[in-house]
Amino acid sequence: MKKPVILMTIVCMALTGVVRIGTAAGQRIGFALRQHSEDATIEGHAFGDDISYCLAYEWEEGGAFWQAALDYAPDVDTTNAVDYVLTPQVNLLFKDKGWRGGVGILKSMVADDETGNDWTDIYFQWILGMHIPVFGMKFNVTAYYLFEDFGDLGDFDSGNIEYALWFKYAL
Repeated sequence: MKKPVILMTIVCMALTGVVRIGTAAGQRIGFALRQHSEDATIEGHAFGDDISYCLAYEWEEGGAFWQAALDYAPDVDTTNAVDYVLTPQVNLLFKDKGWRGGVGILKSMVADDETGNDWTDIYFQWILGMHIPVFGMKFNVTAYYLFEDFGDLGDFDSGNIEYALWFKYAL
């Protein structure tokens, strides 16, 4: 299961280079603090009410932008056995004035003292956020709703919404 995520990460990084050379797209790097929720609907989801750190590269194509990101959670509250969680993700977001919205695909690697490293199945997230320029800096306040299957969206639970505060820097 590790090979598809590694391959997906390599392809995303290669695409970022191709887009940068081939277009005059806006590009940014970003850093976020993300507040997770305990989500019982995603199998293998190791998060409780934890904070993680996220680093992202974004490239803009007109009214949309791609985001390749890696989320790192060093302290996970669900059990004492989990050392950390790494979550690579690819998101497609659309923008309209100050609003941002889109969908992403994720897969988490849970580093566990008892069982070693284990990958979750692929899961998804709906993303909705607001872009706030402050003194020449760019901040985003973003909400995420995680789900495993698009057919499960009718089982919406507001307790499973996660939040992030992004700081972004244009390249």
